Amino acid sequence: MRRIHSSLEGLDAALQQARSVPPEILVSPFNAAITEVSRLPSMPAVFYAPGALALLIQHLAVTFAALSLVRERELGLSEVFKVSPLGVSEALVGKYLAFTFIAGAVAAVLSASMIAFGTTIDDPGLYATILLLMILASLGLGFAVSGVARTDTQAVQYSMMILLVSIFFTGFVLPLEQLILGVRAISFLLPATYGILAMHDTLFRATPVEPLVLGGLALYAAVLAAVDPCEEGSASLLYEALDGRPQRVPSVTQLGRYLVARRIQLTLEVVHELLDLGRVHGALGLE
Repeated sequence: MRRIHSSLEGLDAALQQARSVPPEILVSPFNAAITEVSRLPSMPAVFYAPGALALLIQHLAVTFAALSLVRERELGLSEVFKVSPLGVSEALVGKYLAFTFIAGAVAAVLSASMIAFGTTIDDPGLYATILLLMILASLGLGFAVSGVARTDTQAVQYSMMILLVSIFFTGFVLPLEQLILGVRAISFLLPATYGILAMHDTLFRATPVEPLVLGGLALYAAVLAAVDPCEEGSASLLYEALDGRPQRVPSVTQLGRYLVARRIQLTLEVVHELLDLGRVHGALGLE
């Protein structure tokens, strides 16, 4: 009986102590604290920003490079380059430098906007190297497109087709691991694939970029820069159309003679058009 009596007294004391505890503590006795240990951003805008930047830079460089040589061929400027003292290497390096500067300026503005959204760049040097290699590779792809396109409209259409393929097959929307092997092979034919992989490693995962990614991107740019475009496109500017050898450097006198002859030809065409227009007006009785 004494043991039962002492147990009841202890239970009564426990009940009295429980009544003194606030109800919110009884309902939720534990306090949960969540700590984020992953570097992957939780905001979709931050996660997709590097991929969107890679796609925009690739599309800009491809379009600029493709339209440059196609329009030169349509306007007849490729003939001027053929007889000019400018060599093949100088023309190609000049185009690469000009378009790299323009695309680099756009990439700097987009990177600043990306930082404003909350993305942090821990290694600016590696980030700039990735952008530079991606720009060079995209320019090489654009010059290859110019060898296939006949007009500037076709060049723009091909550039848009490359952009659409890049949206779905570069890891921007779906991870590359979810693509079948054949489609994954197509993915690595696009510069944006290497750029997105490298940016995710250096910006989100805080891991060193795989050497195969940077090496593949550099090899991609080098191979496309060394490829001889077909004759219909930029071959009239970069290579001899007949045998593929580099052009001979003509003298300044030959260039002057060609420009004079070209000016005379254009003047004669304008004169013939005016004479034909005068005959039409005379036949119609117009002044």
